[in-house]
Amino acid sequence: MKQPCCRYQQDWHLLALGALDADLQEEMSLHLRECSACQTNFLESKKMQSAISLLARQHPRAANRNWWPLLPWVVAAGSLAALLFVYSQWSREAARYESMVAMLAARPDGEIVLNVVDPEVRAAEARAVWSRAGGLVFMANNLPRLPQHKCYQLWVLRSTAPSVVSAGLVSRDAGGRGLLISNPGTELDQVTGFAITDEPRGGSIVARGRKLLVGTH
Repeated sequence: MKQPCCRYQQDWHLLALGALDADLQEEMSLHLRECSACQTNFLESKKMQSAISLLARQHPRAANRNWWPLLPWVVAAGSLAALLFVYSQWSREAARYESMVAMLAARPDGEIVLNVVDPEVRAAEARAVWSRAGGLVFMANNLPRLPQHKCYQLWVLRSTAPSVVSAGLVSRDAGGRGLLISNPGTELDQVTGFAITDEPRGGSIVARGRKLLVGTH
């Protein structure tokens, strides 16, 4: 069995951030062409960096905060708790999001990967992590741009009535990265899955759009 490659193991997050000197960047880029294991590591670093960049654009005042030296650590950690910790530093309601970090990190009720069910979003990747006490975090990559009169909406699938409840609208940036963070609520009771639909701009009370991604237990 082919063993994992350990070369540059601690530096892929820095390459994703563009924080390496030119010589090392060139050396690692050449290695990347030949090593599938490192390609996987680099892709994971890029995904985390993309999610953090999306949060930064949603909270531009973060540029003036003094936590930026933590960014490489967050990317390297690749963890939900680390990502939410950064979000808590950006938010005006930091205490609320710090509570979400603690709850989700310590007692998550579940994590679900959503699968593509519509060819229009064939390249999309999405994941939801939730806790009845801590709230919900949904992140996605490669979401295509929708027409101006449409939006992405996340739905909670439940084993009790009502069986489908809106979790909110998913924010999408120009790079196709999506994010939704919501507070604890009764809609997170008896969760069996999540679904993404395209709805009229502003969202719907009842899901009526095309089902694009679905994930269940």
